[in-house]
Amino acid sequence: MQSLELARLLPHFRELARQSSGQWSTGFARGIVRSAKDPRWSPSERQADIMRRLFFERQQDCDFSLIEED
Repeated sequence: MQSLELARLLPHFRELARQSSGQWSTGFARGIVRSAKDPRWSPSERQADIMRRLFFERQQDCDFSLIEED
């Protein structure tokens, strides 16, 4: 995973890590956020794949409209 992609995904994982649910994804996000504090850290291929999958799942679950309905 390139640093630009990591920088784009990290804010979403910080938000996911703040969720109070005990889901596996929340624990995974907390681990990623904790590891990302080390500037030498880079996610493994497996971690990167999971990060991308969780990111896209969250984007699809987003329940909002860009156009206001009256």
